[in-house]
Amino acid sequence: MKNTDTTLMAEFDPKLKVYWYLQPILIFAVTFVGIPIAALWALIGRAIVIRQFERLSCTLTENKLIVKRGVWFRSQKTIPLENIQDLSVIEGPLLTKFGLCALKVETAGTSVQPGQADAALVGIVDALAFRDEVFARRDALRAGVSPVRNPVIPANADGDAVALLSDIRDSLARIEEHLKG
Repeated sequence: MKNTDTTLMAEFDPKLKVYWYLQPILIFAVTFVGIPIAALWALIGRAIVIRQFERLSCTLTENKLIVKRGVWFRSQKTIPLENIQDLSVIEGPLLTKFGLCALKVETAGTSVQPGQADAALVGIVDALAFRDEVFARRDALRAGVSPVRNPVIPANADGDAVALLSDIRDSLARIEEHLKG
């Protein structure tokens, strides 16, 4: 996961490309009719999977989750954090073989059919930590506090700037505590 200020970018495991490539081949190869399609996929699938992986992104902001995907038909789904009810972790036999899992995003008041997810995020590196961060930000948002617990101070900031920023952060935290109490 890449953290920039209040935005967190999910990283996807490169093994996801192999999973996406092999999954259709296995499905097609099981049926007699699908064998020619599996052969065709073996020829063109790699290029499609690479483009699909390049176009995949998941961004967590202070108040929403943004999922972008698609090769020919691109989609961008924005999911408000306060609507997220659950992030289910799914590990099937093939996913487990590749060391991957999927996060199934379920929200309140959605237009998807029962049993379907608002978004399925397959192959996020350290998916459980990403799920926990989504929940932490959602809960903070519902409680009305800043969802970002530890602001990031730039690594190239000089010592005086870091000290000043740290003092300001600590002062603001004391003010917030005083106002609550």
